[in-house]
Amino acid sequence: MDHGTGTILPGGVLRGTALTALLPTWVTGGGGDAVIDRLRDDGIVDELERAFAEPPFDERVDWSAVRIAQVSHPDLRELVGRSIAELAAEAGQSPLTVVSDTLIADRLTTLVDRPS
Repeated sequence: MDHGTGTILPGGVLRGTALTALLPTWVTGGGGDAVIDRLRDDGIVDELERAFAEPPFDERVDWSAVRIAQVSHPDLRELVGRSIAELAAEAGQSPLTVVSDTLIADRLTTLVDRPS
């Protein structure tokens, strides 16, 4: 799966990173359909929450700094420019639920800007 290489912008922000690149390989392996199937599993967000509470993920991702840069699905355009933390707070969901739902709706094509 292509996670994108991105471009480093001033301030150390990596632009154009695939949102899937922030997830563990046990979620992203096996091709697009397999990833979407995994993300649709009711227990996946719980597993991700546990994984992101431990090293190396607990220090790697600041959801307030991860902003949606690009979406493919027209219904998701309102997400562009907003942080995962902001979207999660607005929806009353965890950041990983927002990530999962967004990736499913956008068929894994969502790009984000995040600190490098």
